[in-house]
Amino acid sequence: MKQVYVRSWSEVLPATPLGYIYSKRISPGKILHVHNCFAYTSQASTDDIIHIGVVNGGQKTAVHIRKCAAQDLGLSALNDFFVGEGDQVYGYFPDAVETHTIELHVVGVIYSLDEWRKMTE
Repeated sequence: MKQVYVRSWSEVLPATPLGYIYSKRISPGKILHVHNCFAYTSQASTDDIIHIGVVNGGQKTAVHIRKCAAQDLGLSALNDFFVGEGDQVYGYFPDAVETHTIELHVVGVIYSLDEWRKMTE
């Protein structure tokens, strides 16, 4: 059975910011088909860089990286992507500093691995 997945995370950066915000891990036996992913901070300035990606174990794989234009405060993934069991989506804001609020918004569908395998055959 597939399930609609709509989740958001928000975090105020501490005195020693790392700039990362993570989704929850995908449950065992499930796979997430992400249709829309948006990383956002209202404190972004021109030329700040934002990353969206997937953490698989300790390895980070970028989905989209871009500098903010003057009018932009966030970054959207350009295409759908999949997140496997135990993996996480992340937003990375390397230019964010203490007290900045960073956000990650993910919209998609969760499938059981069996359902997903049938769809990809």
